[in-house]
Amino acid sequence: MEKTLKEHLRFERLISDISARFVNISPDQVGLEIENGLKEILEFFQVDRYGLLLASPDRPTWQVTHAAFANGNPLVPLKTDNPACICGF
Repeated sequence: MEKTLKEHLRFERLISDISARFVNISPDQVGLEIENGLKEILEFFQVDRYGLLLASPDRPTWQVTHAAFANGNPLVPLKTDNPACICGF
């Protein structure tokens, strides 16, 4: 239980640190900070990909808007409409 609590607190600190970086940044820096934050979350969870998806409200599609990949190479195209029947990337 103590190990779980420590991991939870470590993740909360990470999210807090990432969030703090968005205070007082210029709009042109937001995308870069999102990508940096995704890389840190990817490393925290030790996964090979982590991203943000945007579902289209008026079409059956979604896009990966920002992503981090462990090997550095995208496995799906970013900002490209994908059919909604695909459940992941």
